[in-house]
Amino acid sequence: MALKPNFFNAVGVAVLLYKAWAYFKNQGRLLSKWNYDVKGMRILNVTGSFMDLELSLDVINKSNINAIVTDIDLDVFVDGKLLGRAQSTDLFFFQPYGTTNIKIRFRTSSGSIYTAAKAALTGGVNMPIRLTGGMQLETLKGVYIPVPINFTQPLSYFIFD
Repeated sequence: MALKPNFFNAVGVAVLLYKAWAYFKNQGRLLSKWNYDVKGMRILNVTGSFMDLELSLDVINKSNINAIVTDIDLDVFVDGKLLGRAQSTDLFFFQPYGTTNIKIRFRTSSGSIYTAAKAALTGGVNMPIRLTGGMQLETLKGVYIPVPINFTQPLSYFIFD
């Protein structure tokens, strides 16, 4: 008994669907794994007891899918001491396989800055800068999933980059 051409069409469609499912599953996995690089911190405003800073952060999208991120909420630690909390509700658009620079403003007390500066001077260039928190990634139109952030980078990358 000979196989009908419909059988081969069905096998071809099944293989194509499996490959598409595997591709999108892999891209979804890559969307949840981001690379970060702290590019700098800039002083925006100084008052008697507070200092406004701007954190510049490169976020690298390793997937082949455009991504939209919002609601970034980060705690910034210098040498294990909390420097401040950076929050942004702006929308950030990430190109496939691209790097996007994000600038987030936050306020810290002058005492925290002095403590961080003292730790930087005594700790040397290998002192860690740590970002913890999360962001919201749009998966479908209007549907967001949380993506945790737990990133540590030595001060030497921060200064000499």
